[in-house]
Amino acid sequence: MSNIIIAIAGASGAGKSTAAITLVKKYPERIALLHVDDYFRKKEEVPLLHNMLNWDDPRALNFEKLLLDLHSLQDGQPVTVRTKSEFYHPDYAGTDTKIHVTISPKPVILLEGFMALWHPEVRKLLTASVFLDMSAEASLKRRKRFENSEYTTKILLPMIEEHVRPTRAFATSLMDVSTLDAQAVFERVEEVFSPWLTA
Repeated sequence: MSNIIIAIAGASGAGKSTAAITLVKKYPERIALLHVDDYFRKKEEVPLLHNMLNWDDPRALNFEKLLLDLHSLQDGQPVTVRTKSEFYHPDYAGTDTKIHVTISPKPVILLEGFMALWHPEVRKLLTASVFLDMSAEASLKRRKRFENSEYTTKILLPMIEEHVRPTRAFATSLMDVSTLDAQAVFERVEEVFSPWLTA
C-alpha cells in the first residue's frame, strides 16, 4: 500500500514549518518531511513583478519536481533535495547555503509550505490537509523585519491574497491561528493528523 501524504499550508508567519518540524521530531519513524520552499526554481527562472524577483508567484516553484518526489516517496523510493530547512540543515542561517539531503520514505509523507495546496495534481495525492489561517496584520507582526519592506507591500501581501489564501477552500481542516502560540498550533495540527500518526 502506498504511503499517505498530508499537508500543512498557510500564509507567511502562520507557523507551518514549526508545526511540521515538531511533528517529525515527535514521530521520527512515521513521518518524512518535504518543504515546498526547497522546490524554488533558479533565480533566472523566477518571474518579475515591480522589477523584483517574485518568489511568491506559483511559477517560482518547480511543481514538476515536487510531484516526482512525492510519487517516488509513495512508491518507497528515497529522494534528494537541496534544502535550507532548519530540521535538515540547522546551520543554514549561518552559511546561507543549501545542502543536499536524502529523504527516505516513511508511512506518512508531510508536505509543508505556503503553496502546498495550490497545485491540483498535488492536491489529488493528499489524504488530509490543514490550512493555518491568520490576518495580514498578524502575519506581519510575526515577520517584523519584513513589515515595511517594498517586497512585502508590493509582492508578498498581494500574492498571499491572490494565490495562497484562496487555497483554504481545498484544506480538509481550516484553523485560525492569529492568537495561538506555537505549542497550541502544534497540538491542534497533531490532533487533526492523529489517525495517521498513531496507526
